[in-house]
Amino acid sequence: MMLRALVVLLLAANVAFLAWTRGWLAPWAEPPTHGERDPDRLAAQVRPEAISVLTARAASAAVTAARAASMAAGDGEQCVEAGPFAAASDMAAVEAQLTQAGVDTAQWTRVERERPAVWAVVLGPFDSPDAQRTRAEELRRMNVVGEPLKAPAALAGTLALGRYDSRTAAEAALPQWSERGVRNARAAAVSASAAERFLRFERSTPALREQLRTMKIGPAEAGPMGCPGR
Repeated sequence: MMLRALVVLLLAANVAFLAWTRGWLAPWAEPPTHGERDPDRLAAQVRPEAISVLTARAASAAVTAARAASMAAGDGEQCVEAGPFAAASDMAAVEAQLTQAGVDTAQWTRVERERPAVWAVVLGPFDSPDAQRTRAEELRRMNVVGEPLKAPAALAGTLALGRYDSRTAAEAALPQWSERGVRNARAAAVSASAAERFLRFERSTPALREQLRTMKIGPAEAGPMGCPGR
């Protein structure tokens, strides 16, 4: 008898739960999804008339206008860098030039970054420019691009097949070029790692950036999202 009553009670509870979730008991008991479906969700919108669908071109123009307005509101301040300067003496000369032009020394800071070495898989050198061009044409027929190199001097007259950030990576790529039918390729250093120096202007104004351009010292890199490496 007790088991039968328990079954009836469970059945009644399930029916009541189903009625509640389906909204059959409204308005006495709102369903759990009340307000999350149409038309309740549509009725809850705030100023739907302010929303409009734009074409791709109109959307791009709107983004550009918004960025321009944002820059104007903040006096167009950007973080920019002038450089790179290979030597500390070059950077010091530019700093002296800025000081003479009346730019406050507090407006810039020195920044130094390491430029990684560049390695390449190369062919050659070839005996003449004609031989280099002939080999480059042969590579094109194999769907391989050979980039003529003039620097450094040790690689003048060669063709670069690909550039890599280390000797290990360049040498590891040699079998892949061999599989594509390219023979006699080798790994070679295009440039060594080196320190590069910049003058960073954290909050440059349009007037300052124009002054830098007039003085022909930068900025080399600029962007509203900030300077590189920040």
